Amino acid sequence: MISTTALVATCLVCLIAGAGLGALIMRAVIAKQIPKDLQSKYNALQAEHQQYQQDVAQHFVDSSRLILETQQRQKELRQHMVTGALNLTSADVSRAILALGDDDKAALDNDALIDPSNLIPPKDWAPKTPGQNGVLSEEFGLKEEREEHDNIEAKTANPKFYQS
Repeated sequence: MISTTALVATCLVCLIAGAGLGALIMRAVIAKQIPKDLQSKYNALQAEHQQYQQDVAQHFVDSSRLILETQQRQKELRQHMVTGALNLTSADVSRAILALGDDDKAALDNDALIDPSNLIPPKDWAPKTPGQNGVLSEEFGLKEEREEHDNIEAKTANPKFYQS
């Protein structure tokens, strides 16, 4: 029969050989999977990067479109303001506006549009008859209020009522 020592030695040799063979097989399988994992990660990152580039390009296309629309609206607003100024102002101011055209620098020059010698300050008070105070006067309307207050009797509390 086989001795116990030989049996244990054979088992140990088989165990070591099996572990070594298992390690070799595992390494071969893992070595094949690592490039696949790296390749899939690389492909995912490359797709994400391409999507990001497309998003950035789309952002700039949209920004450019919005800027052009804003410029068009600004041009329409300027045209509306000029048309309104031509229709609502005097002939002298209208001629000055037409002479300026689309020159923005000249449009900022108020001297070209308005002659200070022809300016009339706005009337922010009501017309009055001679001898009356104007609406902006400090005493406007106070006489009527004083007469109403003079007719009201002042009533005071009875001091005996509060003493107990």
